[in-house]
Amino acid sequence: MRYVSSRINIKTTDDIYRFYVTNALKILTSNTARFAGGSELTKTYRDIISPSEDEQEEEQDGDAQAQEIIARMKSKIAKVRG
Repeated sequence: MRYVSSRINIKTTDDIYRFYVTNALKILTSNTARFAGGSELTKTYRDIISPSEDEQEEEQDGDAQAQEIIARMKSKIAKVRG
């Protein structure tokens, strides 16, 4: 039981650290981006680790589009080869 609780404690501590560092980087990039005119980090650690359902659907739509493009290119290559 101690092993399990220590592993949970380590995981929780690690997640909190990653969340803190990611938010700090987000603030730094937004400050630097305003000064230099570049882009900034828009997602938090929580958004990256557990994306919302809308983002997952968009990712799946992108995968389907990529598969369509790959299939089209394969058919074109097959036609060129004869």
